[in-house]
Amino acid sequence: MAERKKSGGKGFQTVRKDIREQTIHPFYVLYGEESYLRDRTLEQLREALLSGGFAEFNFHRVAGRDLKAEQIIELTEAMPMMGERTLVELWDYDLMNGTRAEREKMAELLADLSPWCCLVFVYDTISFSLNARPGSAKEDGKDTSRSTLRKLLRDNDRLIELSAADEADLSDWVVRQFAQRKKKIDRAAAEHLIFTSGNLMAALIPEIEKLAHCSERPEITKKEIDTVASPILATQVFRIADAVVQGEREQAAVILGELLRMREEPGKILNMLALQLRKLYAARLALDYGLGASYLKDQWEMKDYPAKLLMGAAKRTTLTWCEEALKLCQTLDRRFKSENGIDEIGELKLLLVRLEVT
Repeated sequence: MAERKKSGGKGFQTVRKDIREQTIHPFYVLYGEESYLRDRTLEQLREALLSGGFAEFNFHRVAGRDLKAEQIIELTEAMPMMGERTLVELWDYDLMNGTRAEREKMAELLADLSPWCCLVFVYDTISFSLNARPGSAKEDGKDTSRSTLRKLLRDNDRLIELSAADEADLSDWVVRQFAQRKKKIDRAAAEHLIFTSGNLMAALIPEIEKLAHCSERPEITKKEIDTVASPILATQVFRIADAVVQGEREQAAVILGELLRMREEPGKILNMLALQLRKLYAARLALDYGLGASYLKDQWEMKDYPAKLLMGAAKRTTLTWCEEALKLCQTLDRRFKSENGIDEIGELKLLLVRLEVT
């Protein structure tokens, strides 16, 4: 059996352990898509490191985009006031892609950081990678600054990638969030909410708040989720494809209209629909060859719940229909890219009609 992926990734478990055992390292790099876990981690670091009435003097949150290494060094060397540690949160400092001189200074700093300081690199509006940004100057034989930084970060477990939680862990978390709000939700409904609104905690929190506030029942149902929760684009496109294969042209048109009113680009909707139809084709193949939902999960890195939904939708199709549907999408995509003045919205609506009768 494959090892179960922990919530937030290995790095998240590492920093939680450091905080719990009071062995907080001099520096960390927080990056990844799960901003909820990032904010929780920062909150716990502040609670662990800053105490007393002078905590505000020992905490520095600074924007790093235009900051120089010398300024960062000055922040880390400031002695704590009436406390044992200082905490410096450095947001969106491009650690790996500065000048060679900047990287060398930062490598020297991280190798010998003041023992009273915890420096946290936080990536929010820019992404973090250990590699050079595409288009930036390549290292030559004399410039070892990037490799030095990579070694410092890798060897000390300081890279904290905050990734989306495992499906089972995330479902458990959703159940706990509703329980805190005096509501119940079963596992199936929790999975449906994740499918509807995405697998990031930061996006799920407002949906949980809405559902808990709007529902007069003690238990949250799938029907309430479909009525109240805001669906992500991928879910809306899945619903369009599902309505088409069920012969519910009006429902497919309604969902498409909602996306267009939200100013989603027709070309983007078409690309997402083509992707969904490719998945549907794969599901139909899995059915015909007795491969089951596990084939979809492996081929598309798909979770259990959406894989089951897709297999259910595929049962109402044939391989011939899937092939013809994909051809229609490919033809329209070429027209979008090659024809001037094409009525993209009108053609997208007409595509739904053609898909139904294919």
